[in-house]
Amino acid sequence: MSEAFGRSTAREATIWKPFIYSFPFDDKQTENRNIIYGLYANAYLNQNKYLTEVESADLANLLIDYNAKIADLTNQEQIVVNEIVSRRYLANIDGLIFRKKMATKQTGIEADDDIWDSKMEALVSDSAALDTMAERVASETEKTAARITEIQSYIEIEGINLSQADIEIAEKAIQSSKVDIQKLDAANDILKIQI
Repeated sequence: MSEAFGRSTAREATIWKPFIYSFPFDDKQTENRNIIYGLYANAYLNQNKYLTEVESADLANLLIDYNAKIADLTNQEQIVVNEIVSRRYLANIDGLIFRKKMATKQTGIEADDDIWDSKMEALVSDSAALDTMAERVASETEKTAARITEIQSYIEIEGINLSQADIEIAEKAIQSSKVDIQKLDAANDILKIQI
């Protein structure tokens, strides 16, 4: 029945165009609507009733033909025919069940695919966060290395300053020793003169 109704709907779609304008209508549109409704409103129902009657008659004829052919068969042939029909029916049901299972599995696969897509997106965002943290650690490492270099140079400067202070002290000690040597030389000269 659906095939005939589908053909009927397709025919009507080429004939019956939906209205362009909505209410309120001007005089020309009202006149066109009255003509169109007058021509097509009853025809639609009559055509559908006709299609329903034709399909009901076809179905009744098919059933009468089946019963007549079955009546012509022997008991054994009827059993074989019924067995064939029942097996085909069961095969169709098994096929339907199989298709439903496959559709369910396909839905599960698509759901798993969506889950893995979301996990991959989360992994990408986590990777970006890890990259950012690695850059921060590298930056902090460079800052710490610069601070260590600064402290080492400060220690070296202090070491140099300490060395300079020691050198100055040593130079003062050398100058003091030179003065002492000069005094001793002077004392030696005096002793020589006395001798």
